[in-house]
Formats: sequence, structure tokens, C-alpha cells
Amino acid sequence: MREADVRSVVLEVSAQAITQHRVDGIVFDVVGFTNLTHDHLDDYGVMEAYFEAKSELFQPDRAKRGVVIVDGDWGARLVEQSRIPLTTISTSADADAEWILTVDEEKVDRTSFTLRGPDHREFSTSVPLLGSYMAANAALAIVMLVESGFDLEAIAHALNEPRDENDADYDPDRVPGIDVYIPGRAEKISGDEGPIVYIDYGHSPDAFISTLESIRRVTDGRIIMVFGADGDRDPSKREDMGAIAARLADVVVITDFHPRYEDPAAIRAVLVKAAREAVPGREVHEVPDPRAAFRAALDIADENDVILYAGPGHEDYHEVAGERIPYSARDDARNALHEHGWL
Repeated sequence: MREADVRSVVLEVSAQAITQHRVDGIVFDVVGFTNLTHDHLDDYGVMEAYFEAKSELFQPDRAKRGVVIVDGDWGARLVEQSRIPLTTISTSADADAEWILTVDEEKVDRTSFTLRGPDHREFSTSVPLLGSYMAANAALAIVMLVESGFDLEAIAHALNEPRDENDADYDPDRVPGIDVYIPGRAEKISGDEGPIVYIDYGHSPDAFISTLESIRRVTDGRIIMVFGADGDRDPSKREDMGAIAARLADVVVITDFHPRYEDPAAIRAVLVKAAREAVPGREVHEVPDPRAAFRAALDIADENDVILYAGPGHEDYHEVAGERIPYSARDDARNALHEHGWL
């Protein structure tokens, strides 16, 4: 990167990267925090320990300044105990934050938002992804750029200016806004006809809530959710995952997802039991093979329904008893849609 004269580097830093000393010796110019959700407790045991691992990044020996979304309690706590200068973002106009994010419009494949900051600075743009949480992620990245020295007007110009038709990458159908493709993150893989299908990497209770609530806001049809739970990973989140799916989706299809060395039937049993107890009478199907599970969801779906296949995202394997079996949910879903005449 030095030889290529790279000016800026963006790096996602996990809690494990901090506690396992993978980023020791690096002092970041700007660090950002979205939220803390139920995940990685197989490594940290309790949320408090997970938070402490994350908060270490917001200390002078790790970073020069930070940007924090303060909508949740964890963000507010981080502001209190951070020892570096911070800038804050909130989605609430009444919040005590320097930047306010307003979601203007949500569509099945795009979220438009406005960001307002100090000195009456503001601009509107969009991200070609489902969900207000994607707008929050984008807003965090934009404010981090501002805090690192980039001009907000220059950022707005780069994001929203129509491309010149003489440019090599000119696309007459391009919608002004953030131009990004994130494989397997609420990725819409269906066509113009038939049910809308999203493949998503989310495999935690909070991820289920964010995505399902976002889908509910953009569809009048039913939500059919396909998912499983990781084997040999934090089992404490499985009951919540099953319950949330039943509460927020209309039809639940439970399948296998990386059982690893655990008994996949036992994992499915916890999810099925939690779903049925959360919403008695909810339509719940148990289909062990993920290929058959997705096709079962397609058999159930009408043209105006939405299918969310949560968990596998961009991954291209299915891990069973130490063996990584080739499997791409994105490719398989496209094949299934084609089989059903929707692609």
C-alpha cells in the first residue's frame, strides 16, 4: 500500500482483534461504533465483558478520535468512559448529538436519508440496501470521513453528482447516491417478478429484528423466514432467534446452518420449540436440508410475499462434522427461483 501511495485505509476491528492483540501498535486516526448486540458470548461470556473489549479501542493508545452512534445504552456508556475526543450521531431529533440522521424513504432495495450536523451542515443521499440500519452504517462512515479531514460538501458531490457520459464507468441507469454492493447483506437476488428474496448474513437476535422490521415496512405481503443456528457457537441466543422469527415473520422455515460437531436435530429442536412457544399457532416448518428448506419457502410464497434467508449470506460452504461442504445460498436460491419460473 505504501508503494501504491495509498492515502487512506479502512479496517473493521472486532472485539477479538483487540483482545487477541491483532491490532497492537496501530493508532487509528478515527474509530467508529454503531451498537453492541448479543453476539460472541462464546468468547466473552457476558455482554459486559464484550463491551469492555470493544471500548478499549476508544482509548488514546488505540485511536486519536472517535464517532459513536448514541441511540442505544452501550453507545451512551461508551461516550461516558471514552478517553479520546468524540463526535456523536443519533436518529432522534431530540437527542443530545452533534449529527442527526433522518431516514427519508425505505424501499425494497434502497434507503434514502438526510444527515444534519454542526454549523447547519447537511446533505441527503441514499444507499442501495434495505433498512434504516444500513443508513446508520453509511452515516457513521460519512461522519468518520469528516472527522478525518474530508469536506462534507466534497463527499456529497462525490456521492450524488451524476456521472459524465464520457466516463468509462458511465451507467445511464445509475441512481445518485452511495454506489456499493455488499454480497450477502440483505442482498436482493430475485427478479422483477415473483416473491422478493433476500439472502442475509445476520445470525443473531438483533440482526433478525433489524432486518425483519425493515422488511415489514416495505411489503404488504407475508414474510417467510428461512434460518438455522450455528453449531459449536454461543447457544444462549438460539431461543431468542426462534422467538423473534415467530413474532416478526408470518411463516418460519427452520433448517441446518453450520452444525459443525453438534447434533443438527438438537439445534433445530431448540429453534422450533422457541418459535412455537413464542407464537402458538404460527406456521413453522422444519426442513433439515437447506436446499430443500429454501424450496419449501418458495412453494409457500405468493408473488407479493418476501422470503428472508438469514444466516449464510456470502459464504460458500456448509460446515458439518469438520467438513466444509460447498454450498452458496445465493447461487442455490437463484437456481430455485429459476426452477420455479421466477428468474
